[in-house]
Amino acid sequence: MLSPTPRPSRAAGYTVLAVALTALALGTAAWLFVRYPGVLVSGVANTDPKGHVDFETFWRSTVALLHGADTYQTGSVLPNLNPPFLSLLLAPFGLLAMLPSYWAFSALTVLLVTAAVFLTARELRLGRGATVFAVLTMWASSPLHGTLLLGQIYGLLLFGLVLAWLAQRRGREVLAAVLLGVVVALKPSLAPLLLIPLAQRRWPALWAGIASAGVTSVAGVLAAGPSSALEWLRLATHTPAPEVDANASLPGLVARLGGPGQVGWLLTVAVVLGSLWWIRRAPASPGGLPRGVVERADATIFAVAAGCLVAAPIAWLNYTVMLWPGALVLLRAGRWRVAVPLLVFPVIPVAWGNLWQAAPTATVSLVGRSLYCAVLLGFWIALLEFARNYQASPFAAPVEGAVAAPATGSDPAGPEATVESGATESGAAGSTAARSGTAGAAGAGSPRSQSTPLGGIRSDAEAGRPCQGSSVATTEPRFPTPEPP
Repeated sequence: MLSPTPRPSRAAGYTVLAVALTALALGTAAWLFVRYPGVLVSGVANTDPKGHVDFETFWRSTVALLHGADTYQTGSVLPNLNPPFLSLLLAPFGLLAMLPSYWAFSALTVLLVTAAVFLTARELRLGRGATVFAVLTMWASSPLHGTLLLGQIYGLLLFGLVLAWLAQRRGREVLAAVLLGVVVALKPSLAPLLLIPLAQRRWPALWAGIASAGVTSVAGVLAAGPSSALEWLRLATHTPAPEVDANASLPGLVARLGGPGQVGWLLTVAVVLGSLWWIRRAPASPGGLPRGVVERADATIFAVAAGCLVAAPIAWLNYTVMLWPGALVLLRAGRWRVAVPLLVFPVIPVAWGNLWQAAPTATVSLVGRSLYCAVLLGFWIALLEFARNYQASPFAAPVEGAVAAPATGSDPAGPEATVESGATESGAAGSTAARSGTAGAAGAGSPRSQSTPLGGIRSDAEAGRPCQGSSVATTEPRFPTPEPP
């Protein structure tokens, strides 16, 4: 049964709330940029290698790898908590001096994150305005600034996740699992991504992902020496969750509140298991999806990734760059009231933490210092809810620019199920069409079918109906779009 369309008054209330939150985030960010100018951005040009502590750590490990030395005893400012495979992957950067290598890596990071956003927007057929908005919020976000300043690898991880997501949308689930295995070999805290096929009982993808992670990890160990694996395990398992504001995970929140570490570990297990349980009924369409069409499975990779970050002992706010494509999926599905604040709140710079230093343990300060944890939780909850409950509208707009009939999907998000425009919401309905078309074509004695402009399938009975009655959208999305009358 499809639930009735939410009342216009309720939809208007959610719209006002979304606009107010967005304006509040932008206003706060602008004020902090003025009051504390260049906290992160100006640091990218710092010529002191110790100002880019993460990359300095990686660079020293790669140099040690190239010279056959211990990759975890390098004299770096910070210990290297990443597995040996990262040193192998970044080995070319060890051929340069530290500063030129850092600037080259920073340029690569900007290129990768920008390409990831563009590839996602192109696949979803987002309009020009939505694409520009996504890119600009990424460029202006504090997570990207921190990633560049410190020289972190989150651009690499984001690009790997997007490639896996694109493979999944092409119906190549084994390739998607292999790519996720490489990502996990770089950042083992994302290991639950490999269990998505287990939750959905897709066995070939499960074994492919595990094998990929194992082979790439062993390659790193062989390059750095067997002792490197033991040293990495020692460092990774004996580093407690820091209580600093930038640690956006739930265990980090427990540490800030002074709670016992056991509570943090219980939350870790609960979040990981809950994420996998929640997405178990959102498998990808076997035959893939046309561009511009969304389904519940589009959120699974990013929902579980968000759960991994929420659950990890250490999840810096800079990890949030990896979740940008998930917000774009919500945007394409018409859930702009959720997607826009999720993209805008990370723009608030880390100077936010300066506001709470006078009394850091006061209740109001503890709440304020948890902003980035709240943002990460927002991504996780919104993406999990989408993967669990999203149901496409059965209607589509007849022509571009026309306002579609209200969505009637059984979506507990309420007003987010309302069609913002024919192009924004109706494209999502194609996921059902793609699945039914694939199954119909495969079955013996199935009705004859015709292809639709976007690659969907319609039976001869449907072919006589007007195109606007089909479940495949042919129009470009707009953002933001007005409420239907």
